Amino acid sequence: MRRGRISRGGQTVRALGFGFAVASVAAPTGVRATVRTTDAEVVRADLRFLSAPERDGRGALTSGLDQAAEFVAARFAAVGLEAAGDRGTFFQAVDIPVPQRASAETRLALGAEPLTLGVDFVPNAGSATTRAGGPLVFVGGDLGGIDARGKVVLCLLSESVSTSRLLGEAVAHGAVGVLFVDARSAADATTEGLEPLSAFAVDEVSAIASFHVRPSAIDRVLAPRHLTVARLQSALRSGERPPIDLPGWATFAVAWTPSRVRGRNVIGLLRGSDPKLGGEAVVVGAHYDHLGWGEEGGALDGRRLHPGADDNASGTAAMMAVAATLAGAGPRPRRTILFVAFTGEEKGWAGSRALVARAPKTVVAMLNMDMVGRMKGNALEVNGSATSGPWRAIVDGANVAGAGVVDALTLSYPRAVPPGSDHQPFIVKRVPALFLFTGMHCDYHRGSDTWDRINVDGVVKVARLVAGVARSVADRAQRLSFESPTWADRRPPMGCTP
Repeated sequence: MRRGRISRGGQTVRALGFGFAVASVAAPTGVRATVRTTDAEVVRADLRFLSAPERDGRGALTSGLDQAAEFVAARFAAVGLEAAGDRGTFFQAVDIPVPQRASAETRLALGAEPLTLGVDFVPNAGSATTRAGGPLVFVGGDLGGIDARGKVVLCLLSESVSTSRLLGEAVAHGAVGVLFVDARSAADATTEGLEPLSAFAVDEVSAIASFHVRPSAIDRVLAPRHLTVARLQSALRSGERPPIDLPGWATFAVAWTPSRVRGRNVIGLLRGSDPKLGGEAVVVGAHYDHLGWGEEGGALDGRRLHPGADDNASGTAAMMAVAATLAGAGPRPRRTILFVAFTGEEKGWAGSRALVARAPKTVVAMLNMDMVGRMKGNALEVNGSATSGPWRAIVDGANVAGAGVVDALTLSYPRAVPPGSDHQPFIVKRVPALFLFTGMHCDYHRGSDTWDRINVDGVVKVARLVAGVARSVADRAQRLSFESPTWADRRPPMGCTP
């Protein structure tokens, strides 16, 4: 996948004390030099761009994620931030773990008929990389005393069949492969591709290949015996014993693409004004990746476009608004502020882990905005205040100073810190961190998380608050001391809360 970069014309590269290479970079042509962060229309436009169908859900395997990265980098340059990524760019390379995908070399043929990958069959997660073949043998859901040596086992899926157990039995009985077919589904009534059986159902490491196969493909092999998958299923249910040895052979090969892709954090720097404190940094961050088309894991409604407007175009738009506020007016903060759009949050916080590994000792605090677009009644959840004693007073002060008493947000401070977002790697490294969040909703990790459902004014309010908090922390004479918090049992509940 092609990676673009911001022009480096006229740059002077220098190193800060906390290990980030920094370059002064001219703003790209056509990008405004300033952005009014209190203007809701700017935030709305950013949300629409980031969550548009053209961004492909900003999945790790999509070009839309690259487009979003370029968009954020251009905004950083436009508001006057310095590039603080790799080799004088705004980008830090990050390896992102992704589900294995079958390569074009993967194939399955039943008899003389080659099947179509993704339509007639898919290899299951954890399937061995191998080439083999053998006669077909039907086992229903239990191998029992069947001689499967050198054969390919056909198994019907049902509520009582444990795929991992049957796969283990197949290996023990000498089978070279397993074909799982589901006669219960309406798979043949749709043109949608099959889904591989996931790693939680099939052992992650297998000695043989296994496949999920469409019933109609098996029916074509069974036709000479006047059998179908449905008839085999019916025979099992009625207590009959269907034939074990089936007509035809199965030949196959399984090959996988690499399970990691290269992603990019986007890092802009507002240099601190204090000769001593400027070597320390406050991180203001939000992840900009999402779930793509649902094929990368985490989606709650299958394979469809997942725009990720609240999760987390909202946080990304707010972070860019904070950058424009702090870079645009007034004296510069005493400490340096790093603005980071994290990649790979949906893949185990890959981006924030990479940043923490780079400079954990000189980052004095972290502010994480994740899902800040569904504000109701001016309410905002501020998680992580237990990571440092002064946090609550700092946030309360910024709330009143930024909005006035009448328009101040209604803040809540949960005692336990929910894991599951980019604040977590920082807290693990003993960096005081806050996680700002406007609440769970029915569109979480679904295709219905669209920009038109965002409370844009609420995003602006969050940005205003975070700008005040970031400046307060950056200007403190003493860095925040860290206190170990209690972790919540899980991230804010994944259930639907209307």
